[in-house]
Amino acid sequence: MRLAPLRDMRVSKLERESLFYFCRNICERTEMPLTRCFFWSEWQDLNLRPPRPERGALPDCATLRDQTAGL
Repeated sequence: MRLAPLRDMRVSKLERESLFYFCRNICERTEMPLTRCFFWSEWQDLNLRPPRPERGALPDCATLRDQTAGL
């Protein structure tokens, strides 16, 4: 699979900010296989607490509770 050159700026904002785009650029510069970029470290995250509700919530994805459930 041939990857687009680094100077090609016709990518979406979401793709530019994604991990795949980051890894793809590093792999192109270092000539490392793309699959190796995704296995950088297996260290456990230092912050094991779940994110605060407002930080971890996805926008526009809230589900309504069933009113008949008696909650």
